[in-house]
Amino acid sequence: MRQFYKNIIVFVLYFAIALVGLIYADKFFAIKIIQNAQKKTERIMGEVFPGASEFEPILKVFESSNPSIVLDQGYVAKNGDEVLGAVIQVEGPTHSRGRIIVGVNKNGTISAMRFIELTDTAGFGQKACDPTFKMPSGLTFYEQFSGKDGNQTFKAGVNYDAISGSTITCRRVGDLVQEGCQALIGYLGEANE
Repeated sequence: MRQFYKNIIVFVLYFAIALVGLIYADKFFAIKIIQNAQKKTERIMGEVFPGASEFEPILKVFESSNPSIVLDQGYVAKNGDEVLGAVIQVEGPTHSRGRIIVGVNKNGTISAMRFIELTDTAGFGQKACDPTFKMPSGLTFYEQFSGKDGNQTFKAGVNYDAISGSTITCRRVGDLVQEGCQALIGYLGEANE
């Protein structure tokens, strides 16, 4: 009987040590995941505004006119003291789910749009974020938004090309771009007043 209790005590000690180890490992990896996500976001912001030397967080809560679209953190793109424009992270439904960063110049044109994440079907919706898939224009799906007026309503097949077989993804990415542009143009207008 004594051996039985001894085994239970040893088991509980091993369990406690393993549990403490898992808690610390979870915290370590959670920090690494957050750091890697931040580095990816910073890299993408640099692609959206290659002339920016810094991105200053916008201390404002953006609200979307579409309840299924979330306007996340925005940043002012600067080169020294000069404001170039702004970028914002936008997340919402595509065929599955998408998260983008869109940038708007001070004049209201789109500097660029890039995907942070797109969970759509491989071979179809994923073409929207594939840097090797080119549209008939020779641009990738996301490159075609650069230079467009951010004030316009984006309609697939009207003012940007859709990918055949990925109409839902393309239409909804246009919605994400439009919501992000509207938020940034509104913010830049308020900031200039």
